[in-house]
Amino acid sequence: MKKNLFSGGVASAALLFAMLVSKASALSEGYILAGAYGGSTTILMDTAGTAVHTWDHSGLTNRLNGYSCYLLPNGNLLRTSQTNSTRVPPNANPKQGAIDEVDKSGKLVWTYTLANDSMMLHHDMKALAGGNILAISFYSISKTRAQEIGIDPALMTIGTNFLLGEKIIEIKPRSPSGGDIVWEWCIFDHIAKQEEAAAHPELISGHIVSSLWQGQWVHLNGLDYCEANKLIVFSSRIFSELYVIERTETAELARGHTGGTYGKGGDILYRWGKPGNYGGSGATTIDCLHSTTWVPEGCPGAGNIMFFHNNIAAIRSQVIEVKPPVDAEGKFIHESGKPFEPETPTWLYAPTSDFYSRFMSSAIHMPNGNIVAHETFPTKTQPAEGTIPQTDSRIREVDPDGKVVWMDTLTLKGSMGFNPAKIMYYPSSYEGVRKLLGLTPVHDANSKTPAGSLSSHPSIHQTAGSIVFTGVRGHTVTLVTLQGKIMLSADSGKDVLSLPTGSMSTGIYGAKVMKGNRCIFYRMIGIVN
Repeated sequence: MKKNLFSGGVASAALLFAMLVSKASALSEGYILAGAYGGSTTILMDTAGTAVHTWDHSGLTNRLNGYSCYLLPNGNLLRTSQTNSTRVPPNANPKQGAIDEVDKSGKLVWTYTLANDSMMLHHDMKALAGGNILAISFYSISKTRAQEIGIDPALMTIGTNFLLGEKIIEIKPRSPSGGDIVWEWCIFDHIAKQEEAAAHPELISGHIVSSLWQGQWVHLNGLDYCEANKLIVFSSRIFSELYVIERTETAELARGHTGGTYGKGGDILYRWGKPGNYGGSGATTIDCLHSTTWVPEGCPGAGNIMFFHNNIAAIRSQVIEVKPPVDAEGKFIHESGKPFEPETPTWLYAPTSDFYSRFMSSAIHMPNGNIVAHETFPTKTQPAEGTIPQTDSRIREVDPDGKVVWMDTLTLKGSMGFNPAKIMYYPSSYEGVRKLLGLTPVHDANSKTPAGSLSSHPSIHQTAGSIVFTGVRGHTVTLVTLQGKIMLSADSGKDVLSLPTGSMSTGIYGAKVMKGNRCIFYRMIGIVN
């Protein structure tokens, strides 16, 4: 369990482990997926920082990357991309408009474009378990219509005749390309007039903040979905706040204020980051956030919400995790007239120096409890207004006590600057990783176990002077340094194998279980001698 950094005390065992892993020079486990915005390459990077797979998009119609990318369970890449369409809403930037599925060889499997006079896909999207895709889209309405629904005309950009808001849509793919919008949620259906906003935090105040960038009023920049609870979390760059809504059974329910599992239709169930947006005070105030995500099942704090806090005014970024309070039925708890809890972050990574990105960026939970934090444009000083630093992005892994396990720049050979807007982390056990890289599945409960294969997922435990592997009959077991030097290796003819470590130095090593040239199992372990 992670320690709340607002409290004191560190367990001696945790401190010892942190001291050990601080010597590591690579990601402790798993893979990083990254594609720079505006670039034509996406990479999957292993624990050593090596690109183990590269997708070259230069031959595709939508050559340039958008904001986000994901590795699907079938091993294909799902990425947002920049359409060549010239029909987009006024000032709908950053330009994207398309979603592509690309196979291992780089061939386009499926594509969907939404770019017209009133809507354009942008920033984030999320593949759902059933094959549909949730996505963010700009949505433009006239100033006259905006005023009718309760938005203060004084907030609208002078010289424009529109207001650029947002929709969240669900796309059902069609083969071989295209798709149908089967559900949608529109922010303009959930507006409160200024005099009513304080009494209705489930709505967005029409007096919340002035529009920016020539008419953009919301600018969503992060999206995630919790399948188990049918909940969508998303974040707004301009409002500096995160929101949770229900993915209701129908679009009609999403337009309304009642019904659904949580009884509020498409209204806001939970919000956090800027109580002043709904007349509250006295709690944490966020200054720009990106890439809001649910902490996934299998990770400490599952069901919590995590995001990268750019913290622009302070020029000192943070990673923040919050635990929304819920009742026995799983419904969010909020006391009328008060800010949404918790008052302060449930967990906070806030180094006093050398951690800042004014733009984009992301943070992701790992199953071992550590956090991968990614600065898209790491800078020690505030860049000039309107400029973007020319530098490679930076990635680090920190443990629950805020100790840096590993840190390095995220580079792409031959590139002037590699700056993914958002990265993704996948454990080595993820099905999509195994299929993409051709790794042998650890265990299939529905099939018989062939001779010499792993009968179950290997387990490792340490004794005084040795590492004991269980479930490794017929495989080669190896301990290597983080630089790849083999320290110990043995072919196992039995289910249990013990490797003596008394002659090895204290440090972090890789434990590999191999068959032929295939690595079936890999884990980072600490050895103390």
